[in-house]
Amino acid sequence: MEYSDLVEDIQKQYPLLPIEETIIIANELGIKHPTDLKSGQPIVMTTDFLVTTKNNTEVKSLLEH
Repeated sequence: MEYSDLVEDIQKQYPLLPIEETIIIANELGIKHPTDLKSGQPIVMTTDFLVTTKNNTEVKSLLEH
């Protein structure tokens, strides 16, 4: 991806925000959302890569895990 002319930007460990949405998704899937062991507060989840590509004049981001 790094050498493609279509790739505008590559970001690693991109935060999935707002955190309220990942909590809702986890609940809908019956998965426990990660929390800090000491405080019990939800931890921001991340995706491995956020790839922003360009197609003519349109720029869009694609999430990959």
